[in-house]
Amino acid sequence: MNTRERENLLGLLGHKKELLSQMRDLTMQFGVLLENDKVEMFSEGLQKREEIISKIDAFTRMERQMPKNEDEQVTSLRQQSQDIIREILKTDEQNAQAAQKKIEQYRAQIRSLNEQKKGIGQYSKVYKKNEAFYFDEKK
Repeated sequence: MNTRERENLLGLLGHKKELLSQMRDLTMQFGVLLENDKVEMFSEGLQKREEIISKIDAFTRMERQMPKNEDEQVTSLRQQSQDIIREILKTDEQNAQAAQKKIEQYRAQIRSLNEQKKGIGQYSKVYKKNEAFYFDEKK
């Protein structure tokens, strides 16, 4: 591998690492957004994350087309990228658990609202005289 190819590879790995760092930061923000019920910002973050993932995939495809190099800098950048990916996966798992808890909370709230709605609906039924019996006991 000549120096130009090596520099290109280092540049690709550097950009990929930057994108992975952005993705890690964004993923960490998801946990806060879930806790604060900021669904719209969470949705926007997911779109940004998808854009970052597509860019990372493009850099990965270009990296695979480059000749193999076991240079110390290249190995170091690859290892740093792998570490960032591990952090992202760990944070994703935590966010998934938090999202599942939120979903359960929302389900419980919906069930409660439905029960309240049923209860209110019982009071709104019209009273019909021909269906009712009144017994008066005198003592």
